[in-house]
Amino acid sequence: FQAANMSERRKQEFKKTFGKAEDGRERRRGEATKLSKERRDLTKRIRRDETETWTPAMLSSALSALHSPTGDIAERTRGLQLLRNILSCNDPPIQTTIEQGAIPILLNFLNDQSSVPNMLDAAWCFTNLASGSRTQVEHILPAIPLLVQYLSSGIPSLQEQCAWAVGNIASDGPDFRDLLFQHKVLPPLIVLLSGYNHTLPQQDNNNLIVGQTTLPHPRHLYHSDLSTFQMAAFALCNIIRGSGDSILVELFSLNIAPKLATLLQSPIHDVLVEVVWILAYITTGSEPLVIHLADSGILLHLVRLLVSSVTPPSPSSSRLPSPSSPDHHIQQQPTPPSTQPYPNQSSPSTFQFTSPFPSAHSSAGSQHAFNFGNVPSTLPSSPTRSTSSSSAPPSSSKADASSSSFDLVVPLLRALGNMITRSENVAQRLMRSETSSILLDSIRYFLSSEHRGIRLEAVCVAGNLSSYPMFVPDLIARDTIPPLADILRTQALDMRREAGFALLNICDQHSTPSLVREVMPGFVRLVTCPDIDAIILGLNYIEWS
Repeated sequence: FQAANMSERRKQEFKKTFGKAEDGRERRRGEATKLSKERRDLTKRIRRDETETWTPAMLSSALSALHSPTGDIAERTRGLQLLRNILSCNDPPIQTTIEQGAIPILLNFLNDQSSVPNMLDAAWCFTNLASGSRTQVEHILPAIPLLVQYLSSGIPSLQEQCAWAVGNIASDGPDFRDLLFQHKVLPPLIVLLSGYNHTLPQQDNNNLIVGQTTLPHPRHLYHSDLSTFQMAAFALCNIIRGSGDSILVELFSLNIAPKLATLLQSPIHDVLVEVVWILAYITTGSEPLVIHLADSGILLHLVRLLVSSVTPPSPSSSRLPSPSSPDHHIQQQPTPPSTQPYPNQSSPSTFQFTSPFPSAHSSAGSQHAFNFGNVPSTLPSSPTRSTSSSSAPPSSSKADASSSSFDLVVPLLRALGNMITRSENVAQRLMRSETSSILLDSIRYFLSSEHRGIRLEAVCVAGNLSSYPMFVPDLIARDTIPPLADILRTQALDMRREAGFALLNICDQHSTPSLVREVMPGFVRLVTCPDIDAIILGLNYIEWS
């Protein structure tokens, strides 16, 4: 009897330490904030030119020309262009450029609105100077007012370049982001995002065709508009990542939620990727902001995009790759212009979507209705994914087939995971709707993805859901335990730790002898890890079991 009481006391102590749902959600809120500070690629981007290398003689010539008498416009312009080329090379001479007094001259070029090409070259120079160290970036802060001003210039190439420079500056820390915020950088960036024309015109080789009218504009005009949108999204992500609620509240006051909900209906893959990354950062905000996003219809669109990124896995892809398997982060070229019409905004509020997963009761795909409000009646086509065995490194063709899915799925999972962990209200909307089964099936599918980044995000979403006891039966019913147990046994430490927390929450609410046996090997392995949290996690589970 005493032994039984001691065992029960230990179990309660274990629950107090690891099993409380709110503790788990708080830990994941911290993890989400930490993850939000990581960009999907470099937080700074250098604009390259045709010049690959530079020499001291080239730099000396450029700086000498820049310092020519004010009246010698041609020579100063030559120096500006040469300096732009030099700063676009690998290992650009940023410190020397600063020490030789080029910043005031570049500011003069940027401020001289009589020559747009020179303004553009000066903004280009500031963009690449902003790719330097934090100390170096401090020297170009006087350019911020002009860079922000020209975001509203109406000249796509100049707007794009200034957004690029702003994004690089914002990546250097919260004080620089606050400075940009004080200079009212958010309104023009929102305008650039919402002003992009997603009703794509037809194009021939040299002209744009809108309706029955042929406009004599070169093809690159469309791509310039798209790249301006992408650079505005890049800048906005760097400004809001890791920021406090003050910046996010300002974003919401600018009515960003319905704008993003509209953009999520774009047929252009690159647009969707940028928008979902913005949401991955915005959803690290407080619960009221997250609920506001859900109320705007964004929650529905995130689920729709996630499910449309899935194709049924074949039996040969059931095994997880080893932690050493290479991941393929392939930079995609911009999506070619499409003639697909913009989704009909007047469509019914409910539409049917066929799940790509077999029903629990039949082999045919089941019908699931979304009932969150107005949604488009046409879904984008599902990206194709590799279905070969994941035990070997995928070939380039397989990587190409799945890369378009990869760069969208990672931010989708992160945004959904953030929303779930920050608001029980949002989590209940997801799990108490008719979409819950295909959402969980999608998460189970991504738990076995060939991409490490997708697996990690899927584990975090499963852990977020498991921190709510009422959702544990749904996780069990949709068969998420086997892939979680496999990750706990075989994957890298960060994934094993996340899978361990998810399985702890599941076992705390629904423990059976077979479940204990299935997950025990993974927890035993945690005890041997060179990580104190993982060791404590494993030891406490062993004692609890």
